[in-house]
Amino acid sequence: YQLFPLLFLLVDNSIGRKGAEDIAEALKTNRSVTTLHLSNNNIGNAGAEAMEDALKVNHSVIKLDLQNNSIDAEHHIAIRQSLKCNSVR
Repeated sequence: YQLFPLLFLLVDNSIGRKGAEDIAEALKTNRSVTTLHLSNNNIGNAGAEAMEDALKVNHSVIKLDLQNNSIDAEHHIAIRQSLKCNSVR
C-alpha cells in the first residue's frame, strides 16, 4: 500500500544505455517508483529494450518520460503498451 507516488527525476545526465539498463534492473524489484523522467540521456534502443523488459514485471510505473533519447518508434510503442497495463495499487 502506497500513500504517495514516488518520482525519479534524472534528466540531462548522459546515463546512456548502461545507466538505463541499471535503472531497469532496479525497477524489476521496486514497487515504489510511479514516475520516471529520463529525457535527454542518450539511452538509445538498447536502453529502451531494458525498460521494456522491466515494465513486463514492474506494474507500478505509470509515467515514463524518454524524450530525446534516440529511441525508434517501435520501442516507444512497446513501452507505451506496457504502461497502459500499469496502475498504482
